[in-house]
Amino acid sequence: MKLKKEIIHAAVGLKNNIGFTFTFVFTLTLTLSLLIAAFNLNNVILLKSLPYKNAENLFLLKQKTTRNGEERIGSQIINVQFESYKKQAEIATSAITYNDRGILTSQKSEPRLNTLYTSYEWFDLLSVPMLVGKGFSPAKDLKDTRAEAVISYDTWQTYFMGQQDIIGQDIKFDDNFYTVVGVVDNKFVEPSPFYNKVPNDIYLPISKSAAYQSIIDGQGDTNTSNLISLIKVPDNTQLLQVQSQFSRLFKDTLASTHNNQADTNIAIAASLSSLEDEIKGDSYHITLMIFAAAVALLFIALVNIINLYFSHVAKKRHILAICASVGASSKALFKKLFIESALLTLTSTCYALLLATGLLNLTQKVAQTALPRVQELGIDATSIIFSLFIALLLAAILAVLGNRLINYKMLIEHLNSSGKGTSIQVSKNVRNILTTSQTALTALLLLATAVVVSTTIQFTNKPLGFNTEHTISFSIDASTSYPEQAQKINLMHRLREHFNQLPEIKLASTSLVPPFRVGDYQTQIYDKHRQLAGIFGMNAIDENYFNLFEHPLLQGRSFNEQEIIDDAKVVVVSKGLAIRLFGKTDVVGEFVYNKSGLATKIIGVVADHFNGSADTKYDSAYIYQPWSRHFKGISLKLESNANISKIAVIEQVRQLGPDIRILDYQELTQTADKALYQYKLAEWLAAAFGVFALLLASTGVYGVLNYSTQMRRFELGVRLALGAKQNKLIKMVLKEAFTPLFSGLICSLLLGTLLYFYLNDKIQLLAQPNWLHIFVAILLLVVSSYIACVLPVKKIITSDPTKALRNE
Repeated sequence: MKLKKEIIHAAVGLKNNIGFTFTFVFTLTLTLSLLIAAFNLNNVILLKSLPYKNAENLFLLKQKTTRNGEERIGSQIINVQFESYKKQAEIATSAITYNDRGILTSQKSEPRLNTLYTSYEWFDLLSVPMLVGKGFSPAKDLKDTRAEAVISYDTWQTYFMGQQDIIGQDIKFDDNFYTVVGVVDNKFVEPSPFYNKVPNDIYLPISKSAAYQSIIDGQGDTNTSNLISLIKVPDNTQLLQVQSQFSRLFKDTLASTHNNQADTNIAIAASLSSLEDEIKGDSYHITLMIFAAAVALLFIALVNIINLYFSHVAKKRHILAICASVGASSKALFKKLFIESALLTLTSTCYALLLATGLLNLTQKVAQTALPRVQELGIDATSIIFSLFIALLLAAILAVLGNRLINYKMLIEHLNSSGKGTSIQVSKNVRNILTTSQTALTALLLLATAVVVSTTIQFTNKPLGFNTEHTISFSIDASTSYPEQAQKINLMHRLREHFNQLPEIKLASTSLVPPFRVGDYQTQIYDKHRQLAGIFGMNAIDENYFNLFEHPLLQGRSFNEQEIIDDAKVVVVSKGLAIRLFGKTDVVGEFVYNKSGLATKIIGVVADHFNGSADTKYDSAYIYQPWSRHFKGISLKLESNANISKIAVIEQVRQLGPDIRILDYQELTQTADKALYQYKLAEWLAAAFGVFALLLASTGVYGVLNYSTQMRRFELGVRLALGAKQNKLIKMVLKEAFTPLFSGLICSLLLGTLLYFYLNDKIQLLAQPNWLHIFVAILLLVVSSYIACVLPVKKIITSDPTKALRNE
């Protein structure tokens, strides 16, 4: 009952001091929300057990090959990996998988799905939960596997509308028919080594994969990094022993393949790595940095809170003196302070948990392709326990500091005197150092934020250099029906002409890739002395490409139709590439060379373009070639009032060949927005961080200055009693308070300038800071400092001077 009364008394006191309470809770809520989110992220990725049965026994089996002294891990020789799977029963239970993409041709929209081809053991090893149905049926030999399919929950909802009778339905995927036997539960967290960026949409038998087909076609001695095995090592089994057994199996298989008998420079061994380590990868660097940054912010906030708390305790000294005079011990005062601090920290924690939930949901959306296991993020019991521990720890720290701040004997004397004895609790030098360091740190953070925001704005607002409005692009897969290169070239020409005849189409063009993917392909360029001049992004295009994308031609001309047909030895280069190779833009008539010394003439120079990548290695430096043998993409510029759907495009393509499939369908305006999304997100996050740093610093400086002013109540009372003018007192307090403030600003500007020039030499993409943003932020900081000084001074000088003399 006594404890309940003390809690109620502390709550009422905090309610009556609403300004302090709001500032404290607001500051701590923001900081704790970041810390809790960072802790949950690290706990899930680094500490939490994998959600698979016997996860500690699961390992990935890869090949470690050494050829001509060069060692590589993860580029599997196909027939060696399959042979190890066939004989795995002698060593350990295993599943073999192959990651790929394919088209769900039984759907009218023909979506391209991420696909995992796997053996039936994969579902058992990972204990894959099924919403309905089951995994693949067991088979003694791969050639005997049934044509079964398991689909993900999202695929079931998106393309089959959640049909309850999905089990047993036949679907067509690529050129094969499958029977759906299972739907994976939405709660299943797929291990990241088995998918590319985002989890798989469909699971098919490994016998239907391109890797297995290559063995049938006699091409099993080729390498692929998409083929890996998942093995379960029995308990009490030495890992080195299992690895040694697989190594011998690899070597025997390699030796028995006639294609490798002549290659005496290749050595092979097994490489086993735990599934847990493979999932973590290098992500711990990112997560630990995030956690370290959150802890650093917590320390900054703690300094701010302590400053506020000093000011708060100073105001309560009269109440504490009464408690001390009636016999309250030091422990009793500590208990009173702890209860009050705990109310503040626990309230902040409740709000922080709500805010952290939103931060984790945001992380799931924006970091899905960057971090593993983000689907598992969310406030759990561990996060709540951690939050409560931090809250109580902070409460204890504040109570201890507050208790030590109090001179117990002086409190009793304070009740029987004017209160001069408590006029200084913390020295002036200490308060000035706190103010200077707080201001310097904040201004430095604001400078860094301004640079990051300016850099991201530079990319966000950077002109693309080409027009994406009313433009779509897609690539063509016709390998089955058109095996010969001449047939494919003819098909691409016919498709372009067919689309050019449609009334909805303003212009059609064929190329290797659309502008956003020019950097996907590179080519080596040499000078006339056969010295490598550089590796640059390339694209193969037709004569309509630059007109379709409204890509400005600065000098010379583009290709003509005959040059496209002949694969003529001419090229068009970007302005950036011309400057890099020749130091000028007037390069029409100059030559570039390949490795063998074959010369190619430059016939035109086009403006640079930005493909949405921050990688300056290929940005702006591109070469365009008229190689029709590389054409596999089509771009369509629609009439301004026209519209065409993906299904309509498919129907038009099928008029020329019923077996032709389209891939990578893109509406380029949306592609441009997605390409710039990461920079916009970085801009928003940097701005939010800047605002957060400003709020933290403002509250911290406010606390120090407010506390400093409160400690001068007696001095101000004396000056008022002696006839000092109010305006003069305000100016005096402001002058003394702003001296360390401006000292901190000057220090931060000097240090920030030095750091900027140092980093500017190291980072090419670093933009100049926006000084307007910095000026506004510093102005807000100064205004908050001004308010922190003026408000308590005015309260003192407008009240009865005798109260100040009594230090009330």
